[in-house]
Amino acid sequence: MSTEDRNFDDLQEKFERKIYGSYKGDLRLKLIWDDLEQHTSLLPNLSSLSILDIGGGLGQFSIRLAQLGARIDYCDISIKMLQRAEEEAKAAGVADNIRFIHAPFQQLTNYHIHYDFIVMHAVLEWLGDQRAALQLLQALLRPDGVISLMYFNFHSIVLKNMVRGNFKNIIKANYAGSKKSLTPTNPVKPGQCNQWIDDLGFQRLTETGIRCISDYHDHVESWQRHEREKLLEAELALCKTQPYLYWARYIHLLLK
Repeated sequence: MSTEDRNFDDLQEKFERKIYGSYKGDLRLKLIWDDLEQHTSLLPNLSSLSILDIGGGLGQFSIRLAQLGARIDYCDISIKMLQRAEEEAKAAGVADNIRFIHAPFQQLTNYHIHYDFIVMHAVLEWLGDQRAALQLLQALLRPDGVISLMYFNFHSIVLKNMVRGNFKNIIKANYAGSKKSLTPTNPVKPGQCNQWIDDLGFQRLTETGIRCISDYHDHVESWQRHEREKLLEAELALCKTQPYLYWARYIHLLLK
């Protein structure tokens, strides 16, 4: 674990409200699930797989997978996040299918477990040593296993500053968020990440932009009431096409 790795104990309530309590958060989940549903052949017989959810937040993915019959190891460095995830899992009736591990994911090698499917969403951009994190995922993965990796896209925050006219940030290349902000401290450049992935010998099965459109419109929350389905269709129309996918807030990869 690096001293730069981010623990959200101090921002748990804000994180829950801003990230998971918004339409953008809901849209993010829908787009990722659409990706996974298009590749269901990669994950046959969920109940027989060993699954790891790293930095699982409020447990949305762990709970959804558990509802489909899977058993999951959920891991988060934040005890407050973990406790909320446990509450959500109990409310959904699937807590017995999830093992909750409070630890830095870098310590998981101590368990000597290898996984068929690893989920790591919106974690990489909060880590100090991103390449080392990808190496660790490789070490935790079984042969022929699959990783669902989503990271915060560096290009999106540059574009956001352009749209908002924050020219000082652009001139100074000042894009990292503060410690009290939900803007990631270490946004990921897709080209660099893809190079690391290729160097480690992973096969990129899919590359998808998560929210190519919605983060550039301040009135997006009003679309939740009036244009929700059209916005989702528009996002799906662009999310796998360059250059638009590299405008997206997040990039989602399925790796084997």
